[in-house]
This record gives sequence, C-alpha cells and structure tokens, in this order.
Amino acid sequence: RVFPSTPADEWPVFPACPQELTPVKAVLFAAIRDAMPSASRDMTRRVLHSVLLCRDSVVATDARHLVRLDCAAPLEDPVIVPVTKPLASGLLKDDGAMAVTGKDGVLLVHFESGAWRYMVKSVEGCYPNYRQVIPDGDRLVMKVRFTDADVESLTKALPAFEKGDDLDGVALYAGAKGVRFLTTKPGGTAMLETQAACEGPQEHSVVVFDRSFLLRAFELGLNELRFGVGHMGMVPTGSRGTMVYM
Repeated sequence: RVFPSTPADEWPVFPACPQELTPVKAVLFAAIRDAMPSASRDMTRRVLHSVLLCRDSVVATDARHLVRLDCAAPLEDPVIVPVTKPLASGLLKDDGAMAVTGKDGVLLVHFESGAWRYMVKSVEGCYPNYRQVIPDGDRLVMKVRFTDADVESLTKALPAFEKGDDLDGVALYAGAKGVRFLTTKPGGTAMLETQAACEGPQEHSVVVFDRSFLLRAFELGLNELRFGVGHMGMVPTGSRGTMVYM
C-alpha cells in the first residue's frame, strides 16, 4: 500500500552548518556537561533551565546555588544553551570545534566533536548577572582546604550523617580546634573529624548549610571552601572554577 507523503518543498529548510568552525578543547564539552545538573529543573524558567556560555567560562544556576567552570570558548558575546540530552550524555567528549550563526535574531550554536556534529537553538532572554552573586574575595576571610582523603571520606559519610530538624543542614566548625562537621540535631553529639587545614582571623567559626551543596562541590573537583563573617555565600573553589551557595 502506498501512503501519500508531504511534498519535500513544504518541509522546513534545515539550517546549513558553517563551513569554518573554531577549534575547541574537550574541556569545554566537559564543563557544559558538568554544569548542567546545577541548572534549574523547572522547564518553565527557560533561561535558568539552560547554561550560559561565556568566552572564559560556563555558568549554571537554579537560583539556590551557582556554578562557574573555567574554560575557553570562541565567543564574542555570551550565548544561552538549553539543557539537552546530547550535551548532557557525553556524546561530545573529544577535542572539536564550535561556531555561532544567526539570522533574523535567532542564534544557532554548532558543535563538532569526533564523528558528531550537533546544532542547537540558543535560548532567547537575559541571563542573570551572576558576577554580583559571587562575594568579593576580600570579604571571604576564612579558608578551609580539604585533602583528597577528606573529600573521599566526606563524600561517603555526609549523606548518612545525622540530620536535625532542618533537613539536610550540617554545621561546619573551623578554627583553632581544627575542622570538623557537627550535627544540627538538638542535643545531638555526632561529629566528623577531618584533616583539613583552616586559615583566617577567626579563632572559632561555625556555619550551617545544606550538605548537598558541598557534596556537589566535591563532585566538581572543588576542594577549597571560603566564607566570611556574617550572612553571605559559601564559596567552594578549585582549579576548575567556583561555586556559590547559602
């Protein structure tokens, strides 16, 4: 049986791939892939349900925490790329190339890696000014550097560590007596010792935050935690970039 089909000239014209793409390193694709879990999961917030590609970094936020991973991209202006399965799957994992083309106000981002070419339409909108969210380094007077052994043990221990009434909250003590994690459960005595080094002017500092954010920082390879005095963001840092959460 023969079924009628739509005439070929009625199909949308597939945008042509640019002849020349600028070479990029695989670290760019890894940064996009690793930043995506930090984007908002609310698909109605299209701008936040995306990642921002800048000339020197990849940024993602869900309005509760923010991740900025350092990498180079051949861009004149930032572009907002939606969270898609091809970008999150690891399909693009080798050194490759990219380009941005535009027509009638629509930007298309072209990626090439290994045997694959991928094109995605950028998200129209204005990404939040993430730079004003990152506290000034001069105000982050306390610094805690976790060893590789600390990261490995805390990654296993923190998810099961005793919880208080504030759900996933955990208290971090940093000061003259070392660096340790304390339970937030009223009357609780659970504690996790670490080998981490602490620097800063405060003899004793205690901060409380959601443990899942610190675990996310460890997952990204950020092993140094900086914070200040008073109500401001916690800033894990490392060779890959920066993260901010409250």
